[in-house]
Amino acid sequence: FYWACVEKDCYRRGVDQPCPINGLIVCHNCGGAVEFGEWGGKPVWRCRNNPRHRQRIGRTHLRLPKMRALVPILDLKKLEKLFTEPGTVSVRMEANVKQQTLFDL
Repeated sequence: FYWACVEKDCYRRGVDQPCPINGLIVCHNCGGAVEFGEWGGKPVWRCRNNPRHRQRIGRTHLRLPKMRALVPILDLKKLEKLFTEPGTVSVRMEANVKQQTLFDL
């Protein structure tokens, strides 16, 4: 089971995951703010309160503009390659302009 926004191609989350607060995903362990980081060479959200709290970055997380803004541009390009499936076309989201992105596929 999961929760989904009523708008097409919007954010989704599992019923056991905490709700985004003001458009930002929070730490699933303590509810604290998260930041972009890496663990074992893989991209993760790291808790600002406790860096030992980590969670994987999901494709749907980057559909939230405020979460997308937390990722440095070079890392955003790496994530785009990571989430690109064979045969799909990537269209980048311009600042403050809602367009379909590869994460909307």
